[in-house]
Amino acid sequence: MSEPVRRIVRWARSHENIRAVRLVGSRANPEGSVDEFSDYDIELFVRNTRPFTDESSWPEEFGEIAVRWPLTPRPTTGPDWITQLVQYRDGLRIDFQITGSDSAFAETGRDAWMLLLDKETGWVIDDTDEMTGAPPASQTIDGDAIAGATGLHSDRPTRGRSLHVDEPATLDEVVDRVNSFWWDVLYVGKALCRGELNLARFMLESVIRFEMITPLLRWYAVALADEPINTGLSGRRLHEHLPESVWQHYLRTFAGSDEEDTWRATLESGELVGRIGEELCERLLPDRTDASSGYPSHTDEAVSALLGEQYELWRRSH
Repeated sequence: MSEPVRRIVRWARSHENIRAVRLVGSRANPEGSVDEFSDYDIELFVRNTRPFTDESSWPEEFGEIAVRWPLTPRPTTGPDWITQLVQYRDGLRIDFQITGSDSAFAETGRDAWMLLLDKETGWVIDDTDEMTGAPPASQTIDGDAIAGATGLHSDRPTRGRSLHVDEPATLDEVVDRVNSFWWDVLYVGKALCRGELNLARFMLESVIRFEMITPLLRWYAVALADEPINTGLSGRRLHEHLPESVWQHYLRTFAGSDEEDTWRATLESGELVGRIGEELCERLLPDRTDASSGYPSHTDEAVSALLGEQYELWRRSH
């Protein structure tokens, strides 16, 4: 058991209001990637949430706070959960989600999770069963014996694996995402021609990158693996699943701070989307033509030509 987990469990046991504690996310996932920057995602199941919202000094139990969000603990993900995310000066980060809902205990979501403490059953995690989650008849923590018990959650498992996976795409999904890209990419060119760099970068780096390119690359990685995989939040592990040539092409879609390089990255994005979109459609319907698959084969060339015209207009004005 890591020292932060030990401290969290010890703290929770000393507060009667806290009924159970669950660790979720990468640190609860035996297949997850954890390093010194990984935070501790903690779910607290409590009898009354008011002490956590009315009094905001309780996170100081775990160290000197550098920054917290929200400044006052409050619901951010739904009415049943109170959020308090805390970054400590020593580097420790704990993301608390707190609920007083009985039904929430059974709602394990999609993240991997591990039960650390359940006072109603007598379950307390220790060093030997942290990875297995198999509850023994009795346990100890810091030399203090905790007897096994039967309670509200005694028939529930003590851990669950992550359900975050990238599933294979349908042809309709791919066609829609590619078509959306070719529609939105023209906004980048128009914004650059108007001298609106901020809008151009918003469209390229926010809308296009994470609503069009990243999903296409996730689906492409799944198609290559021929099974569901997990590329992580915002595709952070895509580089582990893509061919090197595709990854290098993707890197060329990132731009520097000037307009010229934004144009270069925009044109590279069009080449990448055309390349990946066409191959995905072929993989999903290998025996059909572009027309029968629904993929607008003329669009890549047509919009690329319009982008080229926009670029020439921009060059003449610069």
